[in-house]
Amino acid sequence: MVLRQLIRKLSFIFILFIPVLGSGSSLFKPPPLKHAHAPGLKVIYYHPLHEYAIPHLANCFMNSFSMHQKRFGYESFEDVVILLQDFGDYGHGGADALPTNNVSLGIAPFSYAYETMPAYDRFNWLMHHELVHIVTTDMSTGRDRIFRSLFGGKVSPSIDNPLSIFYGYLTTPRRYSPRWYHEGMAVFVETWMSGGYGRVMGGYDEMVFRTK
Repeated sequence: MVLRQLIRKLSFIFILFIPVLGSGSSLFKPPPLKHAHAPGLKVIYYHPLHEYAIPHLANCFMNSFSMHQKRFGYESFEDVVILLQDFGDYGHGGADALPTNNVSLGIAPFSYAYETMPAYDRFNWLMHHELVHIVTTDMSTGRDRIFRSLFGGKVSPSIDNPLSIFYGYLTTPRRYSPRWYHEGMAVFVETWMSGGYGRVMGGYDEMVFRTK
């Protein structure tokens, strides 16, 4: 009986202090975002322990990006923003040209359960792959640049406004190609730039997983 009353009192005190802790304590505040710059690149990160990887990431970026620019004849009009994060158990990457050129980069080690990926340097390999998406989706013609100027930039599709898909197509038409086309191109280029080691050597089931 005494124990039950004690638990009730402690619970009541804890409930009273929740608003105070939530509003005034720095324990509940997210860490401030940090950023670093290199030619054509802006890296955003949130933890000082990630700073060691930024010089190597910048070198990998410039190496891959210069190669893609020469190979595809790509001219960049904006910096590529890379979010360096550790939100997952396994390394991963994702890229998009909307609303600006951006890459999300997971720094954890890769999972090799289903894929045939080169393990020599995951940053270098990820830059080979993800920057293909940036180059091929952001690549613009004269007509695309006219619509980008007219709309004040590239238009992101919104679920609340289906017409935005049409406007988005006018500014970045190549982004709306089938995913198998985007992934197939990126996987081929990543393997070619990695000396023939990569997922293009994988089986049919692996390619199905890539385009699911």
